[in-house]
Amino acid sequence: MLRFRFWLLLGFALLTPTYGLHAQVLLLTANIARPARATLRMLLGVVKGEFADATEMEVRRELDYLESRELLKVFTDELGQVSADLTRHGIDVAEYTVPVDPGILRPPKG
Repeated sequence: MLRFRFWLLLGFALLTPTYGLHAQVLLLTANIARPARATLRMLLGVVKGEFADATEMEVRRELDYLESRELLKVFTDELGQVSADLTRHGIDVAEYTVPVDPGILRPPKG
């Protein structure tokens, strides 16, 4: 299910898919959680603060995408609890020290 969020930019309403924004929220949350790993429950809580109808499946899908881009590493313990830890490149992207490749929607540094 693809949902959209409205953004007002220079007087024009733009329709932007929310899934690109989830990735940036997850990267920033994992960066704040360092040096500890960010748990799925914590990440979902932060994403729901911005997108109230976000689901665990959407967050998990974004985590898998970010892991495929080698921005973070996803861990599952023996009890099935999921956590994530940023890689070196993920930290650089979260802290705006390197340009981001297409696929991750992030606001301008400000």
